[in-house]
Formats: sequence, C-alpha cells, structure tokens
Amino acid sequence: MFLTVFIIPLLLAGCRYTAAPADLLRKPDASADHLELTAAVKDVLPEYSKLMLPNKDDFKDAIRLLDIDGDRKDEAVVTFFNEYSIPQIVIFKQTGSGWKQWLLVEQPLARDIGWLKFVDVGGEDELVMLVGWVGSFDNPNVLEHYSFQAQAERDDNGNLVLRPVESIPYELAETGDLEGNGDIELALITSTGNGGELVVPKYSLAVYTLQENGMTKKASMELADTASAFQSLKIGRISESGYGIVIDGITGAHSSVTLMFAWENRKLLLVYPSRSLQAGMSRASSQDVNDDGILEVEQRIEAPGYMDTPYSEMQWINIWLQWDGEKSFHPVKTRYEDYVYDLKIDIPDSWQNRYTLKKPTAPYGLISFEYWDAMEQASYDLATVYVVPQKKWTTAAAYWKSGGIPYHQVMTDSGNIFVVSFQTAPPEGLSEAGAKAFGELLEAEKDFPSYLSIEHME
Repeated sequence: MFLTVFIIPLLLAGCRYTAAPADLLRKPDASADHLELTAAVKDVLPEYSKLMLPNKDDFKDAIRLLDIDGDRKDEAVVTFFNEYSIPQIVIFKQTGSGWKQWLLVEQPLARDIGWLKFVDVGGEDELVMLVGWVGSFDNPNVLEHYSFQAQAERDDNGNLVLRPVESIPYELAETGDLEGNGDIELALITSTGNGGELVVPKYSLAVYTLQENGMTKKASMELADTASAFQSLKIGRISESGYGIVIDGITGAHSSVTLMFAWENRKLLLVYPSRSLQAGMSRASSQDVNDDGILEVEQRIEAPGYMDTPYSEMQWINIWLQWDGEKSFHPVKTRYEDYVYDLKIDIPDSWQNRYTLKKPTAPYGLISFEYWDAMEQASYDLATVYVVPQKKWTTAAAYWKSGGIPYHQVMTDSGNIFVVSFQTAPPEGLSEAGAKAFGELLEAEKDFPSYLSIEHME
C-alpha cells in the first residue's frame, strides 16, 4: 500500500519548493500519470503559494503518493503554504478523468506544519492522518486527528474541507508500537504555563490508542521539573524484551537530560535515570546507535585528567547505554564526536578505560588520543587525527615526511583530507605493564579507518 514516493522538481507556475535541499531532489518521472498530476497541482494551488515540507517527517518530498482509503489506488498528498503563508494540505484522488482535488486540510491559526503522520488503525489499510500544527503568535501548537471516513464539509469556495476528529495542544508527538503487539500508539508531550515569560512550564506525557473516530488515553503522567524544553520523543524497544518511551530535553546552556520509561502492566515506569545510574552530561541524543533495534540512552562524560579544567577546554566522551530490562545499563558504544566536521570516531573496545583525549597544538590537528595511566594519573601520546584542506595537502604531507612522522589517509570529505598518525612504539619511562598496555592500544591502528565516519546534518 504505502509508501511510494516521488517528487516533481519543477517550478510550478506561481508555486515553488522552499524546503527540500537541492541534493534531495530526484529526477522527474516523465510518465503520463505523473505529468498529469503535475498539471493538476499547478491548477489547484493558488498563485504565489509555495510547496513545503513539515519540520519533522519521514518523507523528503512535498508531494507523496499513498493509498489513504484502502481502494488500492494511491492518493496524492501535497503540503504547501498558500498565498497568505498559511500551511495547508491538499489531497488529490485519481478519477476516470484524471487527478482531481479531493480534500483540503487547514488550520487557520497555524504558521507551519511541525509533524505529519499517516497511521493504519484498522489493519485493513484504513489510514488516519495526524498533523502537528505550529501555532502562530499566542496560539498553541495543536495535534489534530483526521479520519478519511468522516464527512467533509464545503467551504465558501466550494472546496471539500476535512475537519479534525480531535484536537489537542501539544509540544512533541510520535507514534510507535509500545506493547510489541503490532498496534500503533500515539505519545504526546503537552505543557502548561508556557505562555508567559515568568512562568516555568510544566510538562506531561500521555499515551493514546488511535481509532478512526478519535483517540483514547491509556496512560499519562507529569514529567519532573528536569527540563526547560523537550526536543525528542521516541517509542520502541528499550531492552531485549521490553518496550517503552525515551525523551530528550534541555536543562541548560550546556546540558540536557534523557528520560526512559518502560511500559509495564499498562503503566509508564521511569527506569532512567535511576538510583543505580544517575544521568550524566547528556547531549540529548538517545537512539538505536548500534542498529540492534533497541533504543539506547547517551551519557556525555569528561575525558580522564580534566578535573580542574575550564568547561570550554574539556574534552568529552559519548557513551550509549542499553537497559538490560531489570536494573542495569551497560555500554554498547563509546564515541568521540566533532561537531564542526560531523566526524564520529568509535572507540575500540581494547581502549576502554585506558585512554584519554587532548586537543593537539600541531597544525591541522583535530584530536589526540592518549594512553591513560589511571594509577599515575598520567597520559602519553598515542594517536592524532588531522584535518587538512585539500589545497594545503602537499605542504602538510611534505612537513610530516621531512619530520619522519608516520601518517595514513583515512577519508576525504567536503574538500578536506582526514589523516591519522600513530606512535610507532611505547614511550620510554613506562613500566613493563604500561608498555604492554600501550602496545595493545597500538594494535588498533590497522582497523582505525573503520572506526571513523561522517554524518552530515540535513
């Protein structure tokens, strides 16, 4: 049924794309059916309207095809700003005489679409549409539930307008399987008291079941005053056998918090932070970091040896922790991340508890890894990662060669060459045990390129 997606990277007369980056636009499908839809969209959308993408969406296209009403024929869903910069959704239906406008969906008090989701609630390709409208001025964000089985109404212009079955103020929304039974639930974060500058907002989390005719609340709870705002909400597996919800929020200029709730006995139970494991300096990046289908929480900790260092000079290590479903969390990934170059360096298992980080002073130096002697509270140079602009490569390579400094190119990206330089042997002055440990860390050199990756933000 769904989801077949295409985008028409054309300037429609009086209508243009504003949200899709150029590198995401695909070549136009020149089939007669798609050209016909292009013409239908052109005819229906007002002059000076602009195609747009919701702020959070599974799609990268302002025009998408999916079977909404279960008739085995795709409808076309178009998101756009009208000539008054009000967000709207138009749904086109295939008829014997071509693509025709079927339904118009709008929220006059909105200034954007924050979230858009289609959910099969009947198991027979019966979709409902969930739209998170971003409120304008003093109007709150609202989550609206639309049923395509509901009776549409004619507006003053003769358009069939689909009205929401239900409307709820919200801050964040997500759908997912909370019980592991294949049914899809909706989770919402709502807030109160955030309309005035002097009032600290209070947040609540609620879970709903979805039906054609509305939503039924199955659980709710207030969220502790641990965050000034929430950024991310995820639903899914949180252990080998358990399901739940993970929320990331902001607590200050340099800190954030992650909350993990398990769904047990039809209740949400807080399992992180817990008495046995307090939250660290999280960067609010809970995710399935190792692709095993389980959501992990992230802790951001100081690299060893920075106890008396100013915050601006600290080096940080990111650790993702997975819940065992009972009382404990264990690390599944340790990583250094550079947010200037979007570089991620996974830390080898053999380095755990035996390394620290340092900002190198050498030209083009990005980060240095050092062998860390916890007993002596001392560190020794192990490896340094460099980032060299391609136009400076000849000079940099000549400098390293003249100084007898070994180096290996590991990747190129965005006009830069990434290089790693390992020490060739343990430094003098290490104990026999220290030299042995240092040598074990050096063994990671041959596999080091596989630990590096770059993931640019869209």
